[in-house]
Amino acid sequence: MKTNYVLSAIAQKIARGSRVLETRALSGGISAEMYAMTLQRVGGTQETVVIRRHGPIDLAANPNIAADEFRLLETLHQIGIPVPEPILLDTSCEILPTPYLVQELVQGTPDFAPADLDHHIDQIAQQLARIHQVDIQAHDVRYLPHINPLHDRIFSKMPDSLDESINERAIREVLIATWPWGQSNADVLLHGDYWLGNILMRDGELLAIIDWEDAKIGDPLYDLGNARLEMLWSFGETAMQQFTKTYLAHMPGLDTTRLPYWDLCTTLRPAGRLDDWAESPEQAQHWREGIQWFVRQAMAAIKA
Repeated sequence: MKTNYVLSAIAQKIARGSRVLETRALSGGISAEMYAMTLQRVGGTQETVVIRRHGPIDLAANPNIAADEFRLLETLHQIGIPVPEPILLDTSCEILPTPYLVQELVQGTPDFAPADLDHHIDQIAQQLARIHQVDIQAHDVRYLPHINPLHDRIFSKMPDSLDESINERAIREVLIATWPWGQSNADVLLHGDYWLGNILMRDGELLAIIDWEDAKIGDPLYDLGNARLEMLWSFGETAMQQFTKTYLAHMPGLDTTRLPYWDLCTTLRPAGRLDDWAESPEQAQHWREGIQWFVRQAMAAIKA
């Protein structure tokens, strides 16, 4: 992406007559290529934006992923959910070979060592509840996929390769035998990858939720299960329980009967990938032990 012609052409689409002052690659994006670009508009005003281009795996799954994410960001920004402001969508493939979107650069960072852990956890839990309370009828999000067909495929058969370090066979046996679990909760907007790395903070306050390419529609317990495991990994069991309690306090009437199944389901996402995702063998082992505990508590709840 990073050529003078490409960046200058994108800058012209954002604001005619602007010029590029600086660009830098952004780290942390696994499924999308991202650059920060500072441009100067006619008249001297400067702004820094983020250029996001989705990778081949996401594009193969959904060729419209850039347009869908941009459309969702527009909706969420308009109704006050803290997301980066969407600025430009280009699906022409004239400048780049695949669609891309441009959004505001939020001046925050993920915080894995907050000074006030209780406040940190409560903010993140409350924000997840806000996302799940978006009126998906009033704000049409039917272009987003539902999670159930995805899980129909996941639970259709046992894969050939299994991660037995987390007891994946036993997990899948339970899920395959019981799917579909039925759903008493109304469908909601799901972030799809709600974890600390996608939550930008500054001075202890939540600024924005980013990376919405995995957004779906479905049972809120899907996001809750994923967030619970992430909290366990980052801050431990007590923090996970506090997160769950705060979230549920803001979601009155939510049926958590099937939460243990969604807890099990979320452990399949990192199965076989822990060593690739981790920055060190010690971190991979920490995550593995966390999953093992998470699986035990879910299995115990199912048997109770």
